[in-house]
Amino acid sequence: MSASSALCRSLAAALALTSTAALAAQQPAPPRATDASPPVEVTISQDGGTTRCEPATLRLPAETDVTLSLVNQSGLPATVTAPKMFENRQILHHDGGLAHIANESGFTVRPSTRGEVKLRTLAPGEYDFSCATTRNQGTPSRGKLVLVAPNQ
Repeated sequence: MSASSALCRSLAAALALTSTAALAAQQPAPPRATDASPPVEVTISQDGGTTRCEPATLRLPAETDVTLSLVNQSGLPATVTAPKMFENRQILHHDGGLAHIANESGFTVRPSTRGEVKLRTLAPGEYDFSCATTRNQGTPSRGKLVLVAPNQ
């Protein structure tokens, strides 16, 4: 192969790379699926001997980073559980008055405190969650996590 032939091939390859880069630069970036929505607040309260967890239904985008603000308005330690959702692989960060439960099914929220959990939600579908205080662990307040495709 001659030197001029090799030079032509090198120039053609460089031109192809430059054209590809220019086209890529013109394409708008797709929206990030990880752009988190504002924190969603879950409030735990005690009404007599009954624990309340509000809202009872949480509608969240599936397979997206979200922040849950867990607010315990009761004077007792409270537990919020959501099997699969609160596993270590889903949790990105947590702070405030929270302690992650060893079996990875939930968080304990200290009395009269707030804590935040940033997590990656699961695939679309309905999942159970519950809240209980130390007084009524046998009869927790139950709710639903409704995870929908981000475009819905």
